[in-house]
Amino acid sequence: MLLLAFSLPLGAQTFYDYSIHQPTRELMARGAQALLICNGIFVSDRTLDEIYHLELQQRWSTGAVPRSAVEIDHDRKAVTVGAGSRANDPIPAMRSAYREGLGCVAMAPDQSYDDINALPRRSPAPPEEDPSTVPWPDGEWTSGYSSWMLRSPSSGSPTS
Repeated sequence: MLLLAFSLPLGAQTFYDYSIHQPTRELMARGAQALLICNGIFVSDRTLDEIYHLELQQRWSTGAVPRSAVEIDHDRKAVTVGAGSRANDPIPAMRSAYREGLGCVAMAPDQSYDDINALPRRSPAPPEEDPSTVPWPDGEWTSGYSSWMLRSPSSGSPTS
């Protein structure tokens, strides 16, 4: 009997990664992807295709979560990553929500969309000067930059 167990070819054996840290890595990856997608959509005005192509596909060794596991709530300006990704998934879905004056913030695994209003927000004072006359990055004046640097995120065309 023992001889039979050792006589199987190596290709017939299955190897698994039983790392105790894998669930933590998956949780962190989902949270980071929720934050990147949220900022990409609600701060940078980019499409999900652009975010997947430019940021998500090459960042994680485990790969980006499938788009079917990403929920975007435009009304709440929030993103959930890992929603309904697998039946009986032990890894919680991770969320990120846009907050005025801050951009997107990551939410704790046990927080839901009902907790968004309790998240911090910042209301900055209006600028003292006309932003179009203040040089970038403090303002919006960009004289001297090449046209590819001034591409509008939604249209893909140079801004004037």
